[in-house]
Amino acid sequence: MRTPARIGLTFVALAAIGMSPSMARAQFEHLASKVPADANAIMLLNVDKVMNSPAALKEKWNTDHSKAYASGITFLPPDCETAVMAAQYDFEMMKPLWQVAAMNLDHQASLAVVQRLSGGTPDNIGDLGAVALPGDAYVVQFGPQLLAAMSPANRQLVGRWVRSAASATEARFSPYLTEAYRYANDLGTPIILAMDLSDVATSDAIRTMLEESGKYPDAATIEQRVALLSRIRGVTLGITLTTEEPFGKVKVDFSVPVTVTPEEAKLMLIAALTKRGAMLDELDDWTPGVAGSQVTLEGKLTRSGMRRIASLFDRPPAFKKDADLASSQTPTDPSQPSAQASQEYFRRVTELLDDLREKPKKQTGGRTLAQNSVWCNQYAKKIDKLPILGVDPELVAYGAYVCEGLRAAAEGITMSSARTTVRQVNTQPQYDYYTYGTTYGYSYRSGPAGSGYVPYGSYGTVGVPDTQAYSRELARAATEERVAGAAGARSVFDQLDQATSEIRRKMTVKYNVEF
Repeated sequence: MRTPARIGLTFVALAAIGMSPSMARAQFEHLASKVPADANAIMLLNVDKVMNSPAALKEKWNTDHSKAYASGITFLPPDCETAVMAAQYDFEMMKPLWQVAAMNLDHQASLAVVQRLSGGTPDNIGDLGAVALPGDAYVVQFGPQLLAAMSPANRQLVGRWVRSAASATEARFSPYLTEAYRYANDLGTPIILAMDLSDVATSDAIRTMLEESGKYPDAATIEQRVALLSRIRGVTLGITLTTEEPFGKVKVDFSVPVTVTPEEAKLMLIAALTKRGAMLDELDDWTPGVAGSQVTLEGKLTRSGMRRIASLFDRPPAFKKDADLASSQTPTDPSQPSAQASQEYFRRVTELLDDLREKPKKQTGGRTLAQNSVWCNQYAKKIDKLPILGVDPELVAYGAYVCEGLRAAAEGITMSSARTTVRQVNTQPQYDYYTYGTTYGYSYRSGPAGSGYVPYGSYGTVGVPDTQAYSRELARAATEERVAGAAGARSVFDQLDQATSEIRRKMTVKYNVEF
């Protein structure tokens, strides 16, 4: 993987780029006003500042940015100066309901160029020009250099967004996201990602999550943790680029003081991320901290972690200048594929597959099925968004097959989790039965059935709950369904491996270059 992959989510300190607050102030205001008010996740990015950071200059990202963007790894097109990306997430399923990317370009925007590059359909939303993209998104022009994209391409939803954004003059974020926005906008932090988690989970859901983690055998301790986690406000993630390796920091804010130790706080956060399937492998090694009503985790980020973070937001479309379009070496006619574009597309697809298949080196117990489900879905979306201009049609079909397989694997994992829940709910408590009796003597009795001496006294049977047997049945149900879900996912990846080998041989022979 090349170093431009590190561009992802960057959280560079103001001092690292040598800018004063007055120079950076209000860099995002005109873009933030285009974001719907009900967003619960935002990302603010200043590409110019990122490219002038020490890490970017060392790795010469400016030279490779265009190629990195074409690969589908970086967030923004090379002609974007600043951007605000936002989404409304269903955090229970870790899926966005909608996403918006508002971008300020370094040149006069042209919807005609967007249409030619994407093969989209021209349209008008209200009084503004727009293009409906084949990838289920709309691009709308709000100003000479300001373009915004929204997905999915629900025209009524897009229309309501456009009318609201056209008349808005300032950001309309939630209180927590407003704090993160002001930090980036007023202090000049180049890139910041924040998620508003207020009211996301009930106390019962948090309690169940902690119980299932197996880390809290003490009920009183669980209740203390529930009291804290139910008062979470949100989470902010950033990465510094002042060293050779990306260094990440997660900041979690609560509405009450944090009274647990840093290690206990880390344990809770990892349990919550694992439950949601959003756990990153390297977080196990990160250093925790507690201060006031805030918990932090910080440490090095791997390339795999960067890819997974990047997949939380859809990649916005590229907007080339007319001059760039005219000088492009990639054919604009999809019926004339090029070896270079096809090689690049194949390489990016296989890199994503390899990353999904790679086992974590240090995360205890490996990735959970929930994690695999989330990342399979997110990587399928990344492949969907890869540029296909000039790519061999057979490779495009292969990419679509990979996306279908990844979504099938994710669906199978989700269904195995649902089956686990059903089986556990229907599992009956286990009992051990004991018979007891007391004989006080014997008496002579006679009747229709006969006569003789019989004992007299008190007798009965008692059932004692066998909690260990019940727990074993619950565990057996979970294990069997987990194995079934994992086996289904492995079967999908085996089929994808076979398809990858076949298309590699076919493309190598066809273009006489190694794929």
